[in-house]
Amino acid sequence: MPIHLFFPSLRQFPVVAVTALLRLTGPALALSLAACGGGSLSIGPFPPIGKTEGDPPFVLVAPTSRSPVAFTFSSSDLNVAIVTGSTVTILRDGTSTITAQQAGSGTWSPTSASTLLTVAPRACIAPAERINGACVAPQLAGNIVTRGDRSWMPVRFVDTWVNANAYCSKTTINGQTGWRLPGTFEMSDLAASGQLAGQSWILARSWSSAASLDA
Repeated sequence: MPIHLFFPSLRQFPVVAVTALLRLTGPALALSLAACGGGSLSIGPFPPIGKTEGDPPFVLVAPTSRSPVAFTFSSSDLNVAIVTGSTVTILRDGTSTITAQQAGSGTWSPTSASTLLTVAPRACIAPAERINGACVAPQLAGNIVTRGDRSWMPVRFVDTWVNANAYCSKTTINGQTGWRLPGTFEMSDLAASGQLAGQSWILARSWSSAASLDA
């Protein structure tokens, strides 16, 4: 059955023209109205995320959407990762579903998309062991030595510069983090200070912070 709609603003056009444009019935009419509504929208890809324990916080990239409403994000497992705004902080290994949501607004329908965050266990450099998500050094054979504003741990194993550097920067030693390989001047200054006497250190050539230099 033809549909006759009369619009005051269209009185300058013949009514028959308006009638002809809207002569739709059943599914065809529903399709036409849905296309004009503007609220039906699709959401772009939200790809999987892979991280490792100890990685710094990162910012989520929202999926694409025609809706102007800002996305909000959430994590399904707060033991693995937490989300503040769009920034994710990793807490431990495991998986968590990250959900991006847009609220409805006006003619825009609400949308959502989810992706899987997979956090791998951190790799520890021997002899450190992974304990509660951290690389922890075993009991030291020698004493921690303090000189000025620096603390020194004794040499305890032979390895490459790459592994030695990673061990220092990624391992919890004596309950503390933030270790690094020392510079050659720092090592020479410590050796000349006499503070290593009686500390049970193995006195031998050691890696410095420069890969091509040792002391």
